[in-house]
Amino acid sequence: MANSSNNYILAVKEEKCIIGKLSRSPHLPWSTTNVSLPLDITSHDFLILANLHGLLVVSNLKTSELVLWNPTTKENKVISNLETNGYYIHQSDAVGFYMDSTKDYRVLHIQRKDERIHVYTYSRRLGFWRRLYCTINKDYHKNSFVWSPGVFCNDKVYFAVEEFWVGGKNKVIFFDVNNEIFTEMPFPENIDGVICRGNLVSVKNQLQMFISYTYPQKSVDLWELVHNKWKKVSVLTDIFHLPLCEWSSITHVINKGTWLVMTNWGELYEIDINTADIFFWFPVDWFRGLKGAVYTPTILSPSI
Repeated sequence: MANSSNNYILAVKEEKCIIGKLSRSPHLPWSTTNVSLPLDITSHDFLILANLHGLLVVSNLKTSELVLWNPTTKENKVISNLETNGYYIHQSDAVGFYMDSTKDYRVLHIQRKDERIHVYTYSRRLGFWRRLYCTINKDYHKNSFVWSPGVFCNDKVYFAVEEFWVGGKNKVIFFDVNNEIFTEMPFPENIDGVICRGNLVSVKNQLQMFISYTYPQKSVDLWELVHNKWKKVSVLTDIFHLPLCEWSSITHVINKGTWLVMTNWGELYEIDINTADIFFWFPVDWFRGLKGAVYTPTILSPSI
């Protein structure tokens, strides 16, 4: 993730979409401006699935269409087509966004039908979809597994894959953009059977993972992937729970010890882990999509 001084926050709340520059200041809120959502999508039907270099992959939940959107230039392109490619089913499918070795921007769509996964990739340069051979273990085709949005880091797109009940399995599955093969790896700890959720984030080309525990202890562990092994970076304990409407995800690390948290309803918070009095955050993300993003402005067009 780029330097925070160059990044902007986009948040969708109620019927408004606001953009504000991400400040190094520890005080919120920041000054913001209102923008229109692409294609007259209502805020209720708008979901951000991935973003890279200032381009966002969003879904219109009403039509299931996938859209490439540049919130800086306001350009957009619907990448779904009549052959049923690029139609996103919320809480079933998963999406990643990456750049390949030819500098082409590609959307990775993991589509699940009748407990079978089909994998497609969309080329921004060529403007069409291509089906890939699926190398994902069939265990993770089941509807009981929930896939997170993909996080692009060092030529791989990472997904947190978690079984949707207490005592279920937890894995990280990554897609190598060079050989187009999926590989699974463990969560940072053997937490099968533990009530927790994992959030992946790329910080300065380093993959990090937040593990949020809700029972028996309310805590968050921050892990970093170093030479293909997980290393624990920090632990935050004794978090007070908010009502369940405050589902949230850690979307950005502003600097060492400061985490940026955005709820799925566009509320924005900072957490300074050096401060003991932390009482406003409910550390869980179940809905696998956000109403906001941290991005770097660009003039890059969604289409060539």
